Amino acid sequence: MTKIISNLIDNAIKYCEKYIEINFECNHLLEIVTCNVVNDGKPVPENLRDHIFEPFVRPYHQGIGGSGIGLSLVNSLTLLHKGYLKYEVVNNMNIFSVAFP
Repeated sequence: MTKIISNLIDNAIKYCEKYIEINFECNHLLEIVTCNVVNDGKPVPENLRDHIFEPFVRPYHQGIGGSGIGLSLVNSLTLLHKGYLKYEVVNNMNIFSVAFP
C-alpha cells in the first residue's frame, strides 16, 4: 500500500500549481480506509478521464519526467488489495481517492 500512496503523492507534487492536500478517513461501519490526494494542478481533460489508469496515458507530460505507468500500477495494486481507485475534479481540484477494506 505504501507504493500506491507514495505514487499518488508524487504525482500531486509533480502536477500541482501550489496546493496539495492529503487526508485519510476511516469508516468503522464499512471497515474501509480511504486516502484522498488533492491538488490544484491542471485537471485531466474530460476525454482522458476514463483512461488515466491505463498504461502510458499521460495527459500532460511536457517538461515533466515519467513513463505513464504510475497510475496504471497504482490501479493494479489497488485491485490486488481489493480496493478501489477513482479520479474526479471538484471545484477545479484534482482528487485521487483510493480505498481499502
